[in-house]
Amino acid sequence: MQLDMRKLVPGAMLAAALTVAGAAHAQMRGGTPGGAMGGMQQQNPQAGMTPGMTPGMQPGMNAAQNSEQMNFIGNMRRNMKAETELSKIAEKNSQNDGVKKFAQQIINENRQAGTELNSRMSADGMNQGMMASPEIPKETKKAEKDMKKMSGPQFDANYLGQLNAYLKNDQQLTQQAAASNDMQSMQDTVMRLRSQADQREQQLAQLAKAENFKMQ
Repeated sequence: MQLDMRKLVPGAMLAAALTVAGAAHAQMRGGTPGGAMGGMQQQNPQAGMTPGMTPGMQPGMNAAQNSEQMNFIGNMRRNMKAETELSKIAEKNSQNDGVKKFAQQIINENRQAGTELNSRMSADGMNQGMMASPEIPKETKKAEKDMKKMSGPQFDANYLGQLNAYLKNDQQLTQQAAASNDMQSMQDTVMRLRSQADQREQQLAQLAKAENFKMQ
């Protein structure tokens, strides 16, 4: 089945959507950081909290620290979910061994990173039940739908293009978190995720060059 490539979502458009979303969440303080509590109803979530605290905070954590951490975790969770779903499609649709291996790596690493973020939240006394991730952009949902009908180099180019947008956003998020004074308790996790994002970006570029893929 031939698809009109003009109808597909270029990775550049997705990257722009992720950057806008990240900037909007970064500006939120003391409300619903990182999409937290989006649409959730809780019985008296402020019960037992001291003035200046927001739901899910550990005692001693100020509102800025709470907002920064929840923004970061929420956005990373969204990215990992999208990267994993795209990579699961790649496992099925790609006919390139290098692409399939890279997709499997993304899935496995994201599973481990998700466990680490959950442990980090528990260590900081953050309530995971009060945490929700930002929505995956409509650009990704459209790309996933179109990519399920593809195979061969056409699929690989679009998969790598979509994944590239998320990896660049991972780099942006971890670089911002590494520079934030409100993220000190998570620096080990942040730096590991930053190194992972950089390594993935290099792998993707090498793969695209080796296979002469022109990423969409």
